[in-house]
Amino acid sequence: LELTFVDYLSKFLVMSVGGMLWGFFFGFVVVAWLGVIFNDALSEITITMSSAYLCFYMAERIFGISGVIAVVCFGLYFGSTGRTRVSPEVAHFLEEFWELLAFFGNTLIFVIAGVVIGKDVESSLLTG
Repeated sequence: LELTFVDYLSKFLVMSVGGMLWGFFFGFVVVAWLGVIFNDALSEITITMSSAYLCFYMAERIFGISGVIAVVCFGLYFGSTGRTRVSPEVAHFLEEFWELLAFFGNTLIFVIAGVVIGKDVESSLLTG
């Protein structure tokens, strides 16, 4: 089976536009859900954290569209509209929580990169 340029282009358009639509729709649903909850830090943090992963997983595994584009669009929608739905008492704690997760993620990336580079340097020194 030979795939043509049109096949690749249509697949690209379906994945990218589908990811955009799914991300914005999922963001709308999550923002509406957060509007129902008031001043419950655990619920609001759990919803914001799990919704990003759920958006990606559903886009990739269930719909076969771009999960990365879906999460970016979800984040754009949530960043513009969803911030007003988070309870004021929880907003600061939520921001600090996400900053801590970003710090852990960056640390993990650099540790893994250091281990991989160190392993490559060691193997190249041993093999000469």
